[in-house]
Amino acid sequence: MKASKKAVVSIDERQTANSQFKTVSQDKLHANRENAKKSTGPRTPRGKAYSRRNAIKHGLFTQCRQDFALQGESQEDYDRLLDGLHQQFEPLGRAEELEVERMALCWWKLHRAWRYENSENLGSVSREIGELEQLEKSYERADEEREAIILGLEKMIDELSVASEVPPDLKDRFFVLTSTKEEKWNLFEEKAEEVLKKKESELELSAKSLWTPECRRKALVHFTLVAAVASYKDMPRSAEQNVKLKLSQHVIPNRDALDKILRYETTIERSIDRAISRLDRLQRRRKGEPVLPPVDVNLS
Repeated sequence: MKASKKAVVSIDERQTANSQFKTVSQDKLHANRENAKKSTGPRTPRGKAYSRRNAIKHGLFTQCRQDFALQGESQEDYDRLLDGLHQQFEPLGRAEELEVERMALCWWKLHRAWRYENSENLGSVSREIGELEQLEKSYERADEEREAIILGLEKMIDELSVASEVPPDLKDRFFVLTSTKEEKWNLFEEKAEEVLKKKESELELSAKSLWTPECRRKALVHFTLVAAVASYKDMPRSAEQNVKLKLSQHVIPNRDALDKILRYETTIERSIDRAISRLDRLQRRRKGEPVLPPVDVNLS
């Protein structure tokens, strides 16, 4: 009995047969696409965990990532960053995926630069923490002295209100209490004179007849003390103000650290721009859109 001969099919015939077998009508294709839009994706926690890794499970750069725990970083945060970039740029093909991964790494390096900047600032503060504590104590003492001055001036005002005339030693006690000289008193007295003249213009004729020189002198001293109290109360608290001022000197790193940060950030930002540009050109070429030549501007 003769063996049956097998039909020999050429490669072209196989491809033709496969293409004919896979041909789908336009109506069927449209229906498939409409059904795909109704997909809700994975719903279970396990399914979501798997799908979340779809964008990076084959990443080239993921194979050489450093130990996030050793760096004090969160690998989950990096994964969320990369997933978000995948969702935004929707890369298709390995070349586009690599550019998105490069962008993720660059943004992560910028995050490290910000961490380094903060550590430099905190380090400079910690190196001067002893001096800051001493300054804060001295400022607190100054605040306590200011409160004592305000209290003493208010007592003088109360004393003057019940006295028939201005106590002869009141001015000297003012200088001792405030540790000031005649110029300071004159400054407060000028303000008091303005207030007093306004009060005098508001007095009725009957009241002006009782306005003796001694009454005016007593009123002038009263308003002088009031102006002094207002001046000391308007002063910002020394401890809070000066400590904040001292701390504000450390919100920017020193010259060496700042130069390192600026050069590092500049390099990373250029890499991000280049990756975005390359990705844009790749996606335009894939979609059949016109591809603009890369623009490189160097300013000297």
